[in-house]
Amino acid sequence: ISDFLTLFCARTGPRPFFAVMPAKMLLAGGVFALTLSSILAIFWPNSSLDGIEIEGLQSNMGLFGFVWIFCLIFWFIQDALKIITVRLMRRFNFNDCATSGVIILPQSTLDMIKKMDEEALLNANAKVKHH
Repeated sequence: ISDFLTLFCARTGPRPFFAVMPAKMLLAGGVFALTLSSILAIFWPNSSLDGIEIEGLQSNMGLFGFVWIFCLIFWFIQDALKIITVRLMRRFNFNDCATSGVIILPQSTLDMIKKMDEEALLNANAKVKHH
């Protein structure tokens, strides 16, 4: 669970994970992987792997829920710490990260980022006006 959540967090750089919608392929892959891993965790038969006893969580749904809640809570914490870390690294130019390693994005990507930022600003302004 935490691996895919980390991927959704890491892909947005200095922005919160919810600031940029993931690509449809990534979203579909994430939903598929998280659903399949959850189903396997619940219905895995009692067995032994390399001498280690393994059992599914069907008889312990509380543990299953705890793992999901734990991962979600720390996903939000991880995202907040990521944002703080990136801002500090840029502020103090850690390892010349603010002045080197220029990434040149294609014009289509720059246009898409600009459009998304404008839409987010319009949505934020529209919400404020309604209150």
